[in-house]
Amino acid sequence: MLRLCKPCARSRGDRLVGLFSNVKIHYLNEGKSVLQPMAVGAAFSLLGVLEFEAYRQKGVFSTVASRIWLAGMAYLLVSSFCLAMADLVRELKNREFLGPLAILGFCVLQLWGAGQIGPRWLDHESAKGLAAGLASLNSPDLGYTALALGGYPARQYSFLAATSLVFGSSLLVANLTYGFVLSTAALSMRMGLKKLLGTLSPKPGLYASAIVFAVFTSPLIFLYARICEQSLLPSAFMMLAIGCFLMHTLGDKAGDSVRVGLAGGFLGSMHASALAAAILLIAALASKAIGARAREREEEKRARFAGIIQCLGLCLYIGVTVLISAFQMRSSLSAGKADSDFISGALISLVKENPYGLFRYITPLALLYLVLSLIGMLSVYDLYLALWSCAVLALSLFSKGANSYVVAQRATVIVPAIVSAMGFHVVDFAKRQQLLFSKWVALLMAALAIAVPVAENVLDPVQTSKFAKEEGVIQTAIASELAAALKSANSSTLVYFVDDEFLSDMMDFLAYCAPSANVLVVYGGQLEKYQKESDESFMKREGDLRMIENGQDIEGGFVIAALRPASIPERYGQGTRVSFEYFGNTYDLDICY
Repeated sequence: MLRLCKPCARSRGDRLVGLFSNVKIHYLNEGKSVLQPMAVGAAFSLLGVLEFEAYRQKGVFSTVASRIWLAGMAYLLVSSFCLAMADLVRELKNREFLGPLAILGFCVLQLWGAGQIGPRWLDHESAKGLAAGLASLNSPDLGYTALALGGYPARQYSFLAATSLVFGSSLLVANLTYGFVLSTAALSMRMGLKKLLGTLSPKPGLYASAIVFAVFTSPLIFLYARICEQSLLPSAFMMLAIGCFLMHTLGDKAGDSVRVGLAGGFLGSMHASALAAAILLIAALASKAIGARAREREEEKRARFAGIIQCLGLCLYIGVTVLISAFQMRSSLSAGKADSDFISGALISLVKENPYGLFRYITPLALLYLVLSLIGMLSVYDLYLALWSCAVLALSLFSKGANSYVVAQRATVIVPAIVSAMGFHVVDFAKRQQLLFSKWVALLMAALAIAVPVAENVLDPVQTSKFAKEEGVIQTAIASELAAALKSANSSTLVYFVDDEFLSDMMDFLAYCAPSANVLVVYGGQLEKYQKESDESFMKREGDLRMIENGQDIEGGFVIAALRPASIPERYGQGTRVSFEYFGNTYDLDICY
């Protein structure tokens, strides 16, 4: 367990404290068994060995590892959500209303419009990733050691698609899955920050809520949640890891330790920026182990040793996931081409108030924090965090496939870490200036906390690419309609005629909305078929087209659809017309079965 000691007098040189410089951490036994932390460390060490063997030998090792991993992810999210909700209930019982109501309001608002095509939609890559996840779930090891979209580990897509396998593939299910992950991450981060800020403020819940909302001034995070984009996961699990790590550091219960390891393992199984977040978590755990203090009593020495074993076990497991993922993704981590004009343009896009900006309204504060940290005016922890953030930005700039959008996409993982540290400094400064105890300040922060998600999600000021948004909305609507037609006709084959290149790429959308369907797209006189085994998604099959033209039955019949100006061949009948109106345009879809 950990004991928090009162901060001693600080010299002028460390008046701006670091993230943990106002607490002194001691590993103490306090009558509890040291077996618990040692058991956690040993268990995660064994998981690290199993992870290595799963990639080396596959077979039964990857099958067992995949089940443990999926169960661990379910435990991580469900237990974190339940603990956070219980904490909110305790606050409400203590008549502390502003903080809990603000964060609960956020959880509701960030799901605004879930399942409604228009406010929400599937991006092309979102649909392709979810389809890859569904395909992976049909393999014996759930795609545990495979790569999927973008050359990234398939397990992250399997995790996201698990709910679609259970409840069916739809925009609503995808929205609720992403919304639950994001809400749990926000609640967990708030709970950890509340624990930390309890040493500074009599109302830590309110200020913890305000810091969490500051994370969501980053426009891309809300955008990714709205379009079910896998790029949300690094920043969401970074928030979850921050909350779990703070609870682990300031409470050191076995459950908190397990959640830290699981969050770190998931970060180590995603793309490059998430690997950087996992490395930061390893450094934080190692720093905790190295910096642990103990008095001379023998039981305290044993407790300190048990705590170190626990941290080392967590570091081993997370480190193995990072190394394996980095080896798998070595081609995508290779250096790309970036000249001076590209670098300057990308950096400008990160600080401007546009869809690619990282911090938006709080950009000046974030830049000030980074500058103060780099010149040594804050603590050594802040210096390390600033250097890590610069390294992530450099990786985002110089790795393969970088452009202004991709750089911002890869760098969103630094937002929760910087905002957490920056928020701690703001609250600490306000405490020393006695600014925290006015009810008007509390009410203003609560109003701002609610206004941010309303402005970002309900009013939707994010000016995303009109072409990308229109493409995603229309194709999501068409795919949903075609999936419903297949279900009504009890058919497994769809032939889709289209002349507009803009709307011809339906295979990946339908691979998610109708995963068991045999989808054939006729465009420009050529037939293309979705092949689940191929990451390229397309394969010409002229023979299938001739079978349909000859009137032969394919697996009990088929559904034919055409998006105008394309039309259903006369021999199949006229069909039923469904019209969609988006962005001032009308799209007519004819369906015949």
